[in-house]
Amino acid sequence: MSSYVRSSDFPNSVETASSTSPFPSTRGYGLISFLGLAQRLNVKFLPNRWMTGLQLLGNRGHGGQATILETPSLAFKRFKPRNPYYDDQGDRFQEPVNELIALKSDTIHKHAHMTQLKGLCWDFAENNKVYPVFVFDMSSLGDLYYFASAGEGQNMAFNERLQLCVDIGLALRSLHSVDIVHGDVKPRNVIIFESDQRYIAKVNDFGFATMFLDERDAKAMPRSPIWSAPEWHDRSFLLDAAKKMDVFSFGMLCLWLLSDIDLAEDVPSYPEWTNPPGQFISFDERRPLHQNCFELWKLQHLDNFIPLAAFLVNQQTGSFGEETARGLLAFFKHTLSIDPNERSVDWELLISLLDSTRQLPLLEPKDSTLKSPEEQEEFSILLSASTLYIADFRLRMAIASELQSIISEPIGPVVQRISQAEAAMQLAICHRLGFGIAKNDAVAYRILKQWSLAAEDLDRAIEYFKHCVSYYSQLGRASIFHKPEEPAPTEFDHRSYYQNQGVIEEAERQYARELRDLEEAVGHDHEICSVLKSFLANLLARDRHQETSELMEQVVEERRAVLGLRHPETWKGIETLAVAYQMQGRHEEEEKILLDIIDPMLDYMGLGEDGTDQRALRHMNYLAGSRRARDRLSESEELYLRVVQESKERLGENNEETVNRMAGLSSLYLDQERWQEMETLVREFLQVKWKYLGTHHPELAKQIAEWLQVVILFSNRWDASAPPIQGLELIRRVLGEELASEVFVILARADHIDETDESSIYQYMFGDFLGEDRISDFLSKRSN
Repeated sequence: MSSYVRSSDFPNSVETASSTSPFPSTRGYGLISFLGLAQRLNVKFLPNRWMTGLQLLGNRGHGGQATILETPSLAFKRFKPRNPYYDDQGDRFQEPVNELIALKSDTIHKHAHMTQLKGLCWDFAENNKVYPVFVFDMSSLGDLYYFASAGEGQNMAFNERLQLCVDIGLALRSLHSVDIVHGDVKPRNVIIFESDQRYIAKVNDFGFATMFLDERDAKAMPRSPIWSAPEWHDRSFLLDAAKKMDVFSFGMLCLWLLSDIDLAEDVPSYPEWTNPPGQFISFDERRPLHQNCFELWKLQHLDNFIPLAAFLVNQQTGSFGEETARGLLAFFKHTLSIDPNERSVDWELLISLLDSTRQLPLLEPKDSTLKSPEEQEEFSILLSASTLYIADFRLRMAIASELQSIISEPIGPVVQRISQAEAAMQLAICHRLGFGIAKNDAVAYRILKQWSLAAEDLDRAIEYFKHCVSYYSQLGRASIFHKPEEPAPTEFDHRSYYQNQGVIEEAERQYARELRDLEEAVGHDHEICSVLKSFLANLLARDRHQETSELMEQVVEERRAVLGLRHPETWKGIETLAVAYQMQGRHEEEEKILLDIIDPMLDYMGLGEDGTDQRALRHMNYLAGSRRARDRLSESEELYLRVVQESKERLGENNEETVNRMAGLSSLYLDQERWQEMETLVREFLQVKWKYLGTHHPELAKQIAEWLQVVILFSNRWDASAPPIQGLELIRRVLGEELASEVFVILARADHIDETDESSIYQYMFGDFLGEDRISDFLSKRSN
């Protein structure tokens, strides 16, 4: 690695001795040291687009320390302060630091039954403080609690449930083998995936995972009512005791998953116990805990969990047989005892009692390299410059602000686990680049002088940025054989994102300033400048079309040169530029650049279900309408014929977009009075409908009428008050008198249509061939 990347490599940087404590506390982390930790652990910094389109599902985890947001494929964990009125630095980052270190240990990072961290993105509070957001793989099946109680898993066979228990046991076995205790084992902290025709469980949420130094180390443990062990208290536990608490929680989870829930809930009595009045047995965390026997037994130290498990197992022996029943009874005796000394931490034994046929994988060797945070972390802007520049601009502002805060503290070797001298060098880099703060070379060199740092080191750092920091070059040139692994961050709608955040005007100002400053520092042609131009263009695209096109022309030129014409980022840039041209009436330029990307986008089909080829077809259809609007009728027909054929092959002959494109071509023939070609298309459409609906389907006449409405909409020749005789005769001839009469009645009938929505759909599909006034007039006539 170049010596310009980290300021601690510079000759005049101040170094500090590492802590003599074998396991320093995770308190004391600030934003800069947290970023340094993430860099040390090779965690990806993800762009803003990861935060779009999320649905808030509610708090998960003890004490509401994190909010989980989910999409079908990703889960986002946003950490919140323990006390919103007292959000000191150590408190804000302690839990994320704990989880990050745990997640990046080899034991978790490589495990088949633990969720994997994809990277970090960021959230911002009203007070402009930055909160890390962890991004995980997510499954559309959801967590185990939802999956088994309300989702697809309600009807799982007993063996399927048993295998999920074994999956969870394998994850806990691996954690305990390296002295990591999960601390919060419960159904909501297990995610369900589907793989190799079976369901797979992956343990999630390591925010309370605790790493023990050795058997004498003591740690406080969290508590989740119902699932936590009865011996829990708010003091510290030794390693063996903490492991046995995980074992109890695992036993409770298995009891819940393997039991008939309807049978388990509100058990009135069993031989060893009679339910007192006003109490109940329930796994439902929403019911009053002071009446739930699970909690009352713990408080009263009643050893009723094992008898309850035996009762529930004996009630279900018909589902699994006597041998399995004996194994389950032994398993629950080893996990659910009220006395922790009676519980087993022998995971080979516990898993074999659940399923003696399941093969246990080899355990990873104990990983000591990531067992504790560093007393002093190193953070380098240059090391992550490309990803920091595609993050929210407020992150860069927060970095510069906290660096200033660190060097403003009373002089000491380390502040918030960061060397003040290192912070000074990074802040000087901020001032030279305009990173999160206005560019000011004089201030940068004044900081160097104050901290006795060499100006040559700062100059070399800027040279490193010029020649070694890139964005597009990292992606590589794309071809039909190479598809980028991650969607491009420039596909993210920055304007909507910042508008929803209420900072759109500030975003425009900051991106414009950052662009000016960075161009001055490293040159107009730098790839990061191109990235900033694309973001700024996205912010301006709605109403400042000339500025947008000026910016995007430079961006497209850069992407063509570096990425090639077959790269999705190049296409997205050209699409943005095409819209800017369209809004300025520069149709020839618009057509030229769209034609450049249609074939490469069509070639992209088959490399992923991302709809790239459908976008290409829409461009082609739009250009056909655009040519028609400019009386280039033969060229319009050429494109219509191609897009109809491509749509049939790629989308199907009965696809809505395919038949609408046939309608566009039919209307072109109608306006040219090419009745024979129009009749051929109408007959083809009718054959498709007969094929998929049959000749007597009740919806047949309606669907034909709707298609003809689109044909009429496009036509300059068809006047509703005096339609062309040849057109009417053509429809009667093709449909037959009876069906044609029914269709004409539907055409004349008033339809209720959302005019705004329908107008925008037609405008998008057919471009500037149809003006907004004409579409609105057409829809108004239809609804009156």
